[in-house]
Amino acid sequence: MNNTDKALQELQTLLEFVSEAINMLQDDNEDNSDNNSVSLAKKAHAIKQMHAKYKTISTSLHEAYSSLVYRDIPNAMTNEGITTQNIIGVGKVRIKENISVKVKDINALHLFISKNGYDSIIKTETKIHPQTLKACINHNFSDVVVDGVEVNKSQEAVFTK
Repeated sequence: MNNTDKALQELQTLLEFVSEAINMLQDDNEDNSDNNSVSLAKKAHAIKQMHAKYKTISTSLHEAYSSLVYRDIPNAMTNEGITTQNIIGVGKVRIKENISVKVKDINALHLFISKNGYDSIIKTETKIHPQTLKACINHNFSDVVVDGVEVNKSQEAVFTK
């Protein structure tokens, strides 16, 4: 079962549970309008159960959304040979390329930068601004292994109206 199916199943379960909880709370209000301790404890218990179920469904929905946006949609659009599309009722969907950079060996990185003529991105003797490094690698070395750096690339579906 994929994340989307799991989220839909969890949502259906939540809807059924909420309906039952509402009925129970309404029945309890009709039977015990004086709000005694038993009635209040039952309400608290029902609300606690709804909250726990909500957290579960919220996690499932987030996982389903993330799978769609960061994997399924970019893969499908790449397979279809498109990077942007307009969808009625959704808006514009485009694939955004993401890059993350993690310095593993600062000395190897400095040597690589110096050898390739990009000394200007080094702020001080040992510091390079992370965004500057990321931009430099993305624009100048996107298909090159950069010594001392771990580069991770990913895609994301971005929705705009």
